[in-house]
Amino acid sequence: MSDCIRLSREQIEQLYQESLALIEALRQQVAGQQALIQGLQEQIAAQQALIQKLQDQLTKDSHNSGKPPSSDGLKKGRRKSLRKSGQRPRGGQRGHKGRTLMQVAEPEYVVVHGLTGCPHCQTELTDVAVQGHMKRQVFDVPPASIEVTEHQAEVKQCPGCGTCVKGAFPAHVTQPTQYGPRLKALACYLYSQQFIPLARIRELLTALYGHAPSEPVVLAAATNLPAARTQAWNRFANNWSLLLSSISTRVACVSMVACNGCTWPAQRS
Repeated sequence: MSDCIRLSREQIEQLYQESLALIEALRQQVAGQQALIQGLQEQIAAQQALIQKLQDQLTKDSHNSGKPPSSDGLKKGRRKSLRKSGQRPRGGQRGHKGRTLMQVAEPEYVVVHGLTGCPHCQTELTDVAVQGHMKRQVFDVPPASIEVTEHQAEVKQCPGCGTCVKGAFPAHVTQPTQYGPRLKALACYLYSQQFIPLARIRELLTALYGHAPSEPVVLAAATNLPAARTQAWNRFANNWSLLLSSISTRVACVSMVACNGCTWPAQRS
């Protein structure tokens, strides 16, 4: 057995101070790298926004913008349809199954229009019993507005050690002010699925909600969309496996298989 190395109090304190200095140096190095990564991400997002803006300018011509036809250059004009007019009547064709807007059984709002007098003889009808109602339903979208949710993390001082501790914010809440996942998802859908330019997306969101994320924010959200989709799929797979495990356990109990001391009677058809 080797002899133990004994250190004096001064040596131990020196090692402790050197360890603290090394930890502080590593912490500063990590902070510098994080700042560099953040700056590079912002630079990439700004460059992507500039590239998208230039691509939007290249795709504009006299058909989709206010440019005159003379600015189209050697581009071909809009193609005309080869189908001859007058071959089919206008409107729904024979055999086509139409769709009619049907009334719902439980509407969100009901507005009753009272009847206080007879429109023919002017008789007072306020105290007359109602025999029935004629119903007409209007389908419309609710008023669009932005909802602001404030997250507050509690700050307390531990009576045991005296340390000031604070609660944890949700994983997606990282900034003092930021746009939520639903607004980002809408912007990503308009950009990735509907192929709407970034400038028009901002105009649309501003007209609807009075707020619009910047072009780098939309591009960053679109870039992170595959990772978010993968995380959602993993959560779904985990929940599905737990559900299948629960179902198999219940089937085993019904089949008179021992399940934590549970012996249910077997059910047979």
